[in-house]
Amino acid sequence: MHDQPLIATVIGPDVHIRGEVILGAAARIDGRVEGRIESAGELLVGPSGVCDCDIVGTYVIIEGVVQGDVSARERLELRSTGQICGEINAASISIAEGATFVGQCRIGPPPAAPAAEPAPKPQPAAMPQTHAPAPTPKPVQRIAPAIPHAAPAHTNGHAAFPAPAPAPAITTRPLRAPTTAAAMPTMTSEERRQSELLRDPEMARILQS
Repeated sequence: MHDQPLIATVIGPDVHIRGEVILGAAARIDGRVEGRIESAGELLVGPSGVCDCDIVGTYVIIEGVVQGDVSARERLELRSTGQICGEINAASISIAEGATFVGQCRIGPPPAAPAAEPAPKPQPAAMPQTHAPAPTPKPVQRIAPAIPHAAPAHTNGHAAFPAPAPAPAITTRPLRAPTTAAAMPTMTSEERRQSELLRDPEMARILQS
């Protein structure tokens, strides 16, 4: 047994509460509560108290009836007139002879929260792979060979054959012997006179007759 603290809040037997009740100091419940009760200090459910709800407190004493889960951060006392139908979570517990408890019970400090796993290191963003554009093939220029113009074909009632191409014209020039003073023969005066006479057509005809 521990020393009873000064009770700051009392819910009398003729009080019926539905909802959530939050208490900041020690409180006593002798009425009826439906919903949820949370107390920062000691909470006592008297012999006439009926709690159809979950209870969370630091030091919880049950002398009445609780239909719900009870969590005590330090200690839970279930006295001889008390009844709990639900789950009990308490750092320590005391159950008196004649008390009624139906449910599961877990005694001891709350398990330590698992250590948070370190956040994975951000991976550097993958650089996009760039490929050089393929060279554009240059168009191939094909030069067609020159085709000689064909002469019109000649037909003589049979198969047509192309006319032979005309032979290229060949221009010849007579060679002119060089005239030099040294190459010309020397004429006598008589020969020169006869030559002049032959140049005259009339005289040439007389001489020839």
